[in-house]
Amino acid sequence: MHLTELPPTHWGKVNNIKKTKKNLKTTNMENNKVTLIDGTFNVAEAKDVLTNMFTMKINFHSQKNVSHEERFGKTDNAALEKVEFLKAELAKLETIIAEATDKNVSLKVTSNIHIDYINESA
Repeated sequence: MHLTELPPTHWGKVNNIKKTKKNLKTTNMENNKVTLIDGTFNVAEAKDVLTNMFTMKINFHSQKNVSHEERFGKTDNAALEKVEFLKAELAKLETIIAEATDKNVSLKVTSNIHIDYINESA
């Protein structure tokens, strides 16, 4: 049934249904977001937390490459590229930390993880 086929007294109900469906979509998308970091840190704390995160990711991709080499006898170029990218980002972080140290300031750090579903053929 189309909106114009309903009496005007029902139009608000239909609009509320549309709003509810829109809110469900928004809510579902928000459920795919996870807050990892949201706080203010002194320089030492920020350096410790963020450097450890980068180091963990670098080690993960390095180990992924080693595993790939053992299984297939060749390097995992995607993993190696990720390692180089993360090392460059870590260098940027070190610059930010050095500047914050020089300025004697605290750092507000936020990090959200957004997760999207992707259908991949097996």
